[in-house]
Amino acid sequence: MRTVYLIVAIAIFLTIYVLKNKIKKVSLKVLEQFRIVFGIMLLFYISALLSPSSEKSDIFWVLLDACLLWIPFIFLSIIIYGNREKKAVLTFREYCFEWKWQMLIVSIVFFSRIWFINSVQSWDSSEYYYAIMKACQNFNFSPSSFLKYFGLLSHPSYGYGFLIGIGEFITPGNVIGVLSVVMVLTIFASVKLFHLFRHYWIEMSQFQAFLGTILCLTFPLFWGTFSCVMPDYLMLIFFILMIAYIAEKKWILSLFWGIVLCFSKEIGIVLVAGYFAFSFIGYIFNERGRILCRIKKVFKMSEFIVGICIGFSFVIYMLFNRGISQWKHSVYYSEPLSWTGSSALSYNTFGIQKENILIRLQEYFIVDFAWIISGLLIICICVFVYTKQWNCTKIKFSHIMGIIGELVFYGVFMCIYITSGATRYNVVFCIPYIIICYVFVMDVFKTRHSYVIVAICICLFVGQSFRSIDLVTNYLFSPLNLGENKMNCIAQSDNLNPGGDYYIYNLQYRVFDKNISKMFKNIGLSETDTILVAGNSYIECTTNSTIASLNGRHMDKKWDMENQEYKNTLDESLLSIPTKSTNSLWGLKTILCRDVVNLNENIRSFLDGVQGRVIVYFSPIYQKASEHEILEELEKWFYIGERQEVETDGVKLYYYEMYKKIEVSGLEENEFFLGPTLIEEEVLEGDFFESGGNKIFKVNKEEIFDKLNSNISTSMVDQNYYKSLLKFAQEPESGTRVLRPGDTIALTVACFDEDGKYINTGYSPKGTVLATVTLGIGDVIEEIETELYKHGVGEQFEVTYIFPELYRNYPEFSGKKIRLLIQINKLESELPEINDEFIMEYLNCESIENYKNMLRESMLFGEYSDQLIYTTETMMSEVDLESSENYLIYKGSLQMLIEEYAQKCKIESDELIEQFIKIDSDELENLSIEYAKYLYKQDVIGD
Repeated sequence: MRTVYLIVAIAIFLTIYVLKNKIKKVSLKVLEQFRIVFGIMLLFYISALLSPSSEKSDIFWVLLDACLLWIPFIFLSIIIYGNREKKAVLTFREYCFEWKWQMLIVSIVFFSRIWFINSVQSWDSSEYYYAIMKACQNFNFSPSSFLKYFGLLSHPSYGYGFLIGIGEFITPGNVIGVLSVVMVLTIFASVKLFHLFRHYWIEMSQFQAFLGTILCLTFPLFWGTFSCVMPDYLMLIFFILMIAYIAEKKWILSLFWGIVLCFSKEIGIVLVAGYFAFSFIGYIFNERGRILCRIKKVFKMSEFIVGICIGFSFVIYMLFNRGISQWKHSVYYSEPLSWTGSSALSYNTFGIQKENILIRLQEYFIVDFAWIISGLLIICICVFVYTKQWNCTKIKFSHIMGIIGELVFYGVFMCIYITSGATRYNVVFCIPYIIICYVFVMDVFKTRHSYVIVAICICLFVGQSFRSIDLVTNYLFSPLNLGENKMNCIAQSDNLNPGGDYYIYNLQYRVFDKNISKMFKNIGLSETDTILVAGNSYIECTTNSTIASLNGRHMDKKWDMENQEYKNTLDESLLSIPTKSTNSLWGLKTILCRDVVNLNENIRSFLDGVQGRVIVYFSPIYQKASEHEILEELEKWFYIGERQEVETDGVKLYYYEMYKKIEVSGLEENEFFLGPTLIEEEVLEGDFFESGGNKIFKVNKEEIFDKLNSNISTSMVDQNYYKSLLKFAQEPESGTRVLRPGDTIALTVACFDEDGKYINTGYSPKGTVLATVTLGIGDVIEEIETELYKHGVGEQFEVTYIFPELYRNYPEFSGKKIRLLIQINKLESELPEINDEFIMEYLNCESIENYKNMLRESMLFGEYSDQLIYTTETMMSEVDLESSENYLIYKGSLQMLIEEYAQKCKIESDELIEQFIKIDSDELENLSIEYAKYLYKQDVIGD
């Protein structure tokens, strides 16, 4: 908003100046640009004022903003209207003829994108859309609220948030509003791109300019990222608009769009710097005379002043913000602008990693048929040089140099900045790259040949947008089989994808949410259902691709049962779907952690929250284990229905409806036993019977006590001790020290095999592990935890560990010797000083020793009670059940239990028996008799 006040002051000054000088023609041009800027800001104000989502609580700022925007806008409009020049008005037919190519471009942009303008936002785009929804919801028209909420996800995205906020205000909670704004900006930029091709970079015919524009519009990454609410796409649009207004010598509008570009994401200033730096170099070499005279002339150019003003605005922001962004607060790196060299632990810092550079070069010059563009450019340059065509070229190098500079600056920056390898970042590279290539093709090749080449490229781009038909891309990044179609996980080997953004390189990624929506419709999703993702989702940073939270932020996808629609919304009345992944169900954690010890605890906790159906769906994006292996595990606890599928554009999603097994084992308290036996069989003696494939022992409590007590080690008690104290964890005190039990720490981990080869385990092209763990509670592998206790925050160390033969957290490491390079980034929390006085005050125990003894006893009777039924009597022999007066009641009890369960799950009992329990009438009869015997013994004999 401070920028607004500055612009207002300048506008008033210029207005007085213009009036004083009797409204010169050049002044009208400047005033018209100011009026457009005020009009855009006024559109934001009006949309916020009329929106039901904004607060409007601060009346002072509502009125002040109205004055600061309406008065200058109306005043400028009156001046411009009163001094306008009369122009000949074209007829509709003349207008259509003159603007036929532009109108055709508008039609192609509109109809090629309108059909996915209501796209469900996934992964990072869902995070951004949630952030803009919350920003618009909390905006109260004050500058502080704008600065606080429109810096989306810790980025300096005020310009980006300002523009898409208009759409969110108009249709709150509906992504159509935001994407409609994106549509308008895309149409506007496409027309401007046509004019840039026409006269600015090279002189060409309208048809040639039209072909170049369509070539850019159909590039798979540019087309695909249109429906993603993320700054990357609109940064390219802002970049084109900035250049377009420089070409038109409309310096105020070029300054406006340049500032918006810078305040969309940190990389924006890199694009601007590259463009203006190389533009000035181009102008210097294009001018004649002594070098100092050329430089002075360039310094006086309006374009140079625009570049300086854009850079100055960002410097002011950096001083105000005390840094380039808020990312410096991340627990996985200390400073985003720090240099880490060739360290394997680099993430969101600068450094030299050959893996990162290789991935970036592949994304720039190969992916999505970019290798054809690269080949054409190389051929053109060779012909250009060989024939010495620079003497008669039509290319305006002083203008095209800015595009080359943007490519160089962005390309180098992303090669040395170690971050996520998401291809979507490169939309700001690929279109300028295509522009350069197209300009050279039009200059070098004969017209007929160039038309054929471009037409072929357009056809290939369109095909690649819907199917992964690029054989070179498929070779570099092994395709993921998704049914009748395939996709590539760009930037990661073996499809190790920390989210889903690596699948955004064309339009195919949209089918995932379409399939999810179809699945929900097919099953008639209700509030009692639970969704289970087969495998590992988002490396367990989030729940899954559909409903999740990332680093404390919340995704917003909900199911509208009335309209049968899956959408992003803040509407609390719609259905938030309980979701979990099988990996988290098994209790799997990060690579540093032990395999789950007590599988019962995780699954029982999950089943306690299940109210009805559980829907498990399978997608190769998240699962490493086979469908058969996962179902084999699930079958222990669920009745599983038939395999079902949905399909969109050849991409299939398979799913099963499941119900947790009815608890009819015949046990009085723990009627249904889950998971593997925790107690070694040789420890227990006595009778047992089978239940759910597991042995349930009947033992004498006194006789078994000592044997069980010996199974609870001191380390087990200590782990429970520190776990119980975590509720007292506090912010760490300043200073450095070695780690100790109870500390929660943030780590970065790099993994190497026995030959020293780096192992890609997930994040970034090189694949470091980002983890937060708590020490002393039994989570971390003992040998690794011992080494951690020798180090403090900021230190790095190596540890070599031979993983168990079966390591479920990361099966690829099973039985292997792995060298781990670990960096301790931050101490998140620590325990206060624990002594007898503390235990007495807060836990009501006399001492630490007494408290641990109490924990040991609770562990004895808690952890093992699921496997024990205490009895001092021998098991009774069979009894004559049929002679009982209540025989029919006993025999029908199982059927009643099934019917009650079916009613609770909202399913017919016959359907439950036939499709899920899968037993015939004879088997049901036998089970009913067995259950009746148990009830008879319990009631009559008192077993």
